[in-house]
Amino acid sequence: MTGWWRTISRIGVELDGRRVRAAQFQTSCGVSVVHAVAEVLLPADSDGQRSAELIAGVLSRRGFLGTELCVGVPVGVLQSDLVEVPAGAADSPSDGLREMFAKATRRTPDDLEVGFWRGVEGASAAFAVALSHDEARRLVYPLRDAGLDVAAIGCAGSALAEVVTRLEVHPGEVTGVVRFGWDHNHFVLLRGGDVLYQRSMDTPGFEIALDTHEAATRRATSALADEIASTLDCVPRTFPGVTLERVFLSGLLAERDHLAEMLRKRLVHFDVACLDGFAPAGSRFDVAAGLALAEVGP
Repeated sequence: MTGWWRTISRIGVELDGRRVRAAQFQTSCGVSVVHAVAEVLLPADSDGQRSAELIAGVLSRRGFLGTELCVGVPVGVLQSDLVEVPAGAADSPSDGLREMFAKATRRTPDDLEVGFWRGVEGASAAFAVALSHDEARRLVYPLRDAGLDVAAIGCAGSALAEVVTRLEVHPGEVTGVVRFGWDHNHFVLLRGGDVLYQRSMDTPGFEIALDTHEAATRRATSALADEIASTLDCVPRTFPGVTLERVFLSGLLAERDHLAEMLRKRLVHFDVACLDGFAPAGSRFDVAAGLALAEVGP
């Protein structure tokens, strides 16, 4: 949406379990600023259609403009991989990716939607994701029935890369992002704006966020810190020659001081910081922000 003095982005919508976060930006003279943000906690017994109607109602009341969405689907329903793509291959190697993911998931190629981002490791590889049509129907169709236009489907890894590129990060610098979500915590390894690797972790963020018992919270946080440390230890073995120095925390738990401090003590070889490039929107809106900004440019 474009006016005479500003451009309004799509609405980035992150589906994170029962929590749905949305962000929209306006860009003027090359500078993007937050236009609107919202967070919805869906009822535990809400079906897809009711949830979509609640989301549409909140977007309307909170000042979002237009109905065009870029929806970030939950990481748990995506298949993802770093795949080799020869430099001379077609610009859209979708058929080959469908075959690869179909074999890995025991589906037929026609049952999958795929997307990919070139540029990782030069022109020799791409970060690719696949989403089954069944999941797309479950997640997307109710939003369309509620009057919203799902123009694109994204994933957390590429959205976080979009946010990191807007920070003071050297184009070739390798950074890690630990994203704390409602259903899944996951780790994303980035080189500049390219996704090298992502993986889900076992401890859902809400189990820590909702536990009011301090001792139990600290035990769960300690276990999560162990898992993050183990994941980071695998980076040099998986990617020889890659040096990871900075780790950003994003999402549900990122702004909890005790978690950040515990991770700093455990991850002494890394610079650990909260990914808060869009304050006062808050780190929990990072994925929604990246989804909204994907079409805007740096």
